[in-house]
Amino acid sequence: MPAYDTQALENCLKCPFREERFLGIFPGRLLQALQEINATSVYAKGAFLCLEEQPPRGAFVLCTGRAG
Repeated sequence: MPAYDTQALENCLKCPFREERFLGIFPGRLLQALQEINATSVYAKGAFLCLEEQPPRGAFVLCTGRAG
């Protein structure tokens, strides 16, 4: 069972929602390059992705959920 009862799709190229969301704007070769360096993570509701005045741990693309 995936963490937090959430299905994690680790390949953006196979995402059924890719075309209607943010990653749909990228040409195939760029999306392939991003796929080769991505790291898929699932976070619990209320988890902090970053904290003020701390260096970022990377760039995040939210496929589901929201950040506030």
